[in-house]
Amino acid sequence: MLNVCRVVLGLWMVLGGVIWVPGQSRPASRPPANPDWYDYERVGRRPTINGRPAREKMHTYEERAGAIFSDRPVTRRGTTLPNAPQRGPRRSVTSYRPVADMLAPEILAQEADGDPLQVRRFYEEALREYRRGLVEQGWPVEDVGSAIAVYLNNHYTVVFGQPMPPGVPYALYELFQGILTEDQDFVASSDRERQLLAESLAILATAMYSQYTSAAGRERERLRQQARANLESFTGQSAEEFRDLVLAIRDQL
Repeated sequence: MLNVCRVVLGLWMVLGGVIWVPGQSRPASRPPANPDWYDYERVGRRPTINGRPAREKMHTYEERAGAIFSDRPVTRRGTTLPNAPQRGPRRSVTSYRPVADMLAPEILAQEADGDPLQVRRFYEEALREYRRGLVEQGWPVEDVGSAIAVYLNNHYTVVFGQPMPPGVPYALYELFQGILTEDQDFVASSDRERQLLAESLAILATAMYSQYTSAAGRERERLRQQARANLESFTGQSAEEFRDLVLAIRDQL
């Protein structure tokens, strides 16, 4: 079975602004990553928002995010702890009440090639490490906003070779808090839909970054290209256009 004990690295980099470089090399017995296991177009088909495909809704949310930062300035100068929510109440407007310990691993494993049991276990370990990373950094775990911020930053990091500027992941978290709660479909979505969506994004984000950092040569490049495809499919724009949004947010922090 694939060893994913280091998937939490991406979360620490996303949420705390700390880059921790493992001293241990890639295990020699570890088989090459199956690109299908990280394909947003493939494994992201299941999540819905009030019965509508989540992928379609995400494009709408991204367009709204771009309009916000193009139409009016957003300034957070002087705010504290820009890299993570302050510890305190765990409920937020994009949170959900879990209907099961884990939903996504088994469902996503049905969409991927290979041994379903191996894939499910791989996804389960990625989700566990995602949760541990969020708890460590004080972010809400059962929250769609957190999952979106992690997904965007981890894929951005793989595509461009560096994480988003400090403060931007949390700014995105805040941004999507507002955008999602203005969407009637999201407000009407069930806890099950929110959990499946958040877990799906969390698994892809965490596993993608982990496998990329431990890969080399052609495998590493394949994963980078898959990360670009995931980011562009998720946002509905080119990776470079999304980077422009990231930099616009940075300039307004």
